Amino acid sequence: MIPFSAMSRFSPPALALASLALGNIASGITLQEADFAAEVLSTDDITLEAYKLDYTASRENWTVKIGLGANRYGLDYVNSLFASSARLEETTRLADIAVTREWSKRWQTTLGISAYDGFGDYRSLWLAEYYRENWTAFPAYVAPDPHGHAVRLASAWNYSGAGKVEVSADFARDQVAPAWDFDPFVAGPVSSRETLNTFVGTVRAEQAINGWLKTELAATHQSTSERENRLSFNHSWAASAGRFAARLSGGYTREEPTFEASYAGAALEWNLRPAWTATARYRLYQDTGEVAVSSFTAAAPGLDTRETYLGLLWDRGDLAVSVGVG
Repeated sequence: MIPFSAMSRFSPPALALASLALGNIASGITLQEADFAAEVLSTDDITLEAYKLDYTASRENWTVKIGLGANRYGLDYVNSLFASSARLEETTRLADIAVTREWSKRWQTTLGISAYDGFGDYRSLWLAEYYRENWTAFPAYVAPDPHGHAVRLASAWNYSGAGKVEVSADFARDQVAPAWDFDPFVAGPVSSRETLNTFVGTVRAEQAINGWLKTELAATHQSTSERENRLSFNHSWAASAGRFAARLSGGYTREEPTFEASYAGAALEWNLRPAWTATARYRLYQDTGEVAVSSFTAAAPGLDTRETYLGLLWDRGDLAVSVGVG
């Protein structure tokens, strides 16, 4: 259950949109679906958990999807400068709602609102403790209170039975855990910008080449307060033949002045039996290091990673369960 203190942060329009949408479809629901996902990553010094419950209901040309989730971070904090250590644990709560209206068989529009209360990632939690330990003795220091919300508008056009174009725009406002540094002019610590505005525009196109081959291309433009524009391109191919399906994908991201990232992946699915499907996947990712938003301590080093994954899906139509190891 989400406490009232957290719910009060979730945008009132989101609650009003949920009430209106559910009221419109409640009298004649034709489809209901619930999905639950849980992920846990555990190492010697960091534990990350993610839980999400989604509910979808449809009536005629309307579809409403509501989601509630929580991310838990646990990590061992060590500051070699002060020879101090602590166990940090925080929970971030999330909520979202999306309403989709089908205007015709070829055109639909989606309006979504989401909100969260807590740290966006475990790295921010570590840095917040670092700055607290350094500057908490100064009256000017204020403990961080990260939270945020976002609005999404998307429209899809099925221009033919084999092709679709989708255009989306996202606007997010995040109250982040800022960086702190000593300012000799005020003889005390000052923080970096705490409120960040982000706009993301995406154009995505899908095209079926024939009965067994499909391709998808996407381009994304992102702008965030006090950062340069970020451009991303993704391209994928999907093919199926009999009981087998394969997918190849790749992408590239660039942000001035120095950030670059690239990735590629391949996946193979095998329909063992009518209700059973096995999956094998390999992915690689490489970047030059995250761009520093406010100070050098907020930047992550370059990343080079590989992933191999094996999974098994059981799907009887009204119930599906999947397990995997990577």
